[in-house]
Amino acid sequence: MTRARTRVVVLSAADRPHCAPSRAARGCCEIAVSADLDELAELLPGAEVLVFGLALTSLDLAAAWKHARTVRWAHSLSAGVEDILFPALVRSSVPLTNARGVFKRALAEFAVLGILYLYKRVRRLVENQRARQWMGHDMTLMADRVMGVVGYGAIGRECAMLGRRSA
Repeated sequence: MTRARTRVVVLSAADRPHCAPSRAARGCCEIAVSADLDELAELLPGAEVLVFGLALTSLDLAAAWKHARTVRWAHSLSAGVEDILFPALVRSSVPLTNARGVFKRALAEFAVLGILYLYKRVRRLVENQRARQWMGHDMTLMADRVMGVVGYGAIGRECAMLGRRSA
C-alpha cells in the first residue's frame, strides 16, 4: 500500500526564494505555494501543514484559515506571531510553531556591523575616499571597549557572545 504524501501549503508569492522546496522535501511532500485566496481555497482542503510568514502579502490569513480544515500543523517562518493571531487560530487545536532563534546569528552580526560602522566612522572613510582625501582616524580597538546589550533575548545573547569574542 502506497502512503499518501503530506500536503504542505505555503502562503506566499511563488517567486520568493525561500519558497523553493528542497529536493528532499519534494520527495516526501506535495508542496503548493500561493498567495491568491481563490487558489488557496482549492489548495488548503486536504492540506496537513500550513506555512506562512516572511513573504508578507496583503493576504488575510484568517480568510485563508477558513479553508484549512484538515491542517494539523501551522508554522510561521518569522519569530513574531503576535500580529498574525486571530480568534479561530487561537481556539483551534492546531499547534502553531515559529522560527524563533533561527535568525539570531544573522541579526546579531548585523547589529555588530552597525556598531562597527558607527564606531569606526565608516561613512566618513567612504566620503573621504570618494573625495580622494586622506584624513587620519582613531585606531582605538574594540577590545578596549565595553558593549552594553539592551534586551537579553536570543539576539541580544548572540550579540553579547560576538562582543565577547572580539575582546
